[in-house]
Amino acid sequence: MLLEPIFLYQVPIPQFDFPISYVNRLIENLTRLKDSGSKTLAELIRKYKHLGRPIDCIVYDSSLSWALDAA
Repeated sequence: MLLEPIFLYQVPIPQFDFPISYVNRLIENLTRLKDSGSKTLAELIRKYKHLGRPIDCIVYDSSLSWALDAA
């Protein structure tokens, strides 16, 4: 029995400005990550649905809870 292949796609994230000690900069970067990541993830889901290969599973880090909302 052949199993269908699993395709992995990494959502690109924007570059972060360091050092992290600047709290305001960190908040800005996390906001950019949420905005950019949510948009990219939603586009990816729509793309594969349109291609007839809907995404069955999304693996994300629980500290990025917006990924579940975007899905």
